[in-house]
Amino acid sequence: MRDFRVRSAEKVTDHLTGRKCDTPDCDGDLKDTIINFGETLNLDILDKAGENSASSDLMLCLGSSMRVDPAYRMPFLT
Repeated sequence: MRDFRVRSAEKVTDHLTGRKCDTPDCDGDLKDTIINFGETLNLDILDKAGENSASSDLMLCLGSSMRVDPAYRMPFLT
C-alpha cells in the first residue's frame, strides 16, 4: 500500500507528482505517465505499441471501454 498520493496536480496538464527521485545525487522531480484527454500521444511510443500488437498472438483488454482512439484499434492488429 502506498503511503503517499500518486498525483498532487491541480490541473490535468500538470504531471508533476510532488515527489522527488530517491536515487542518490538525482533529486529530480517525478512525473506521472498518464495521457489525459486532449494531450498528444508520443508517436514513437504509439508506433512501438502497434508493432508489439501486430507481433502478439493474444491481447487481453480488461477494465476498458475500448472507446479511446487510437488505443481501441490495437487488439485488431493482433
